[in-house]
Amino acid sequence: MIKVRSDGFTLIEVLVTIVVLGLLGISLLQVTRIGMAAWDGAGRRQRDLMLAEAAERTLRDAIGRMIPRADETPPLLGTPGSMAFRARGQDAAESSSFGKRGDGPIDVSVGLDASNRLVLRELGKGQAGLQESVLMDAVERLIIGYWRGDAWSSDWRSDHLPRLIRLEYRLRGREGRQWPAMIIAVRRSGGDR
Repeated sequence: MIKVRSDGFTLIEVLVTIVVLGLLGISLLQVTRIGMAAWDGAGRRQRDLMLAEAAERTLRDAIGRMIPRADETPPLLGTPGSMAFRARGQDAAESSSFGKRGDGPIDVSVGLDASNRLVLRELGKGQAGLQESVLMDAVERLIIGYWRGDAWSSDWRSDHLPRLIRLEYRLRGREGRQWPAMIIAVRRSGGDR
C-alpha cells in the first residue's frame, strides 16, 4: 500500500509556484504597459487631429477672405514656405476666430516662426495692431503650392490671385507623419469661386 503525505508542500513545489506566479505578474505588467502606450498614442493622434482640423478651419477662413489689393500688385506674395496677402475683416456677428475686426482689410501672413510653429499673423489698422495665432506646434516642414491653372507652382508673384492654394506639412517627432495636403479654393472678387 502507498502512503500519501499530507503534512505540507515540498520546497520544489513552492519554488515552482513562485516562478509561475512571477511569470504571470511580469506578463500582466507588460500587457498593462502595452495598453497604456497604445492609449497614450491614440490620445496624441486624436490631439494632433483636432489641432490639424482647427488649423485647417482657420486657414480656410483666412484664405477665403483673401481680397485683391487695389493699390499694389501682386495681391499675394507666395513662397514655398510662407505667404502674405490682404483679407477682409469680418463683422462682429461672424463667429470665426480669424479677422475679428470690423475696421476694413487686414494684412495676413502664414508661415513657420523660429520655433517651427505654424503661425498666422494679422495686422489690422488702428488699435487692432498685430495679432499672432499659433495654429500648430512642432512643424518639421511646411510646403505651400499655388495653382496656376495648369500646374502647381512653388511661388506666386502674379497680378491676380491663384485658384487654389495647397499646404502640406509634417509634424516633428510624430513617427514622421505626413498629413494630407490641404487644398483651399480662393474666392474670386464678387464672391465667385
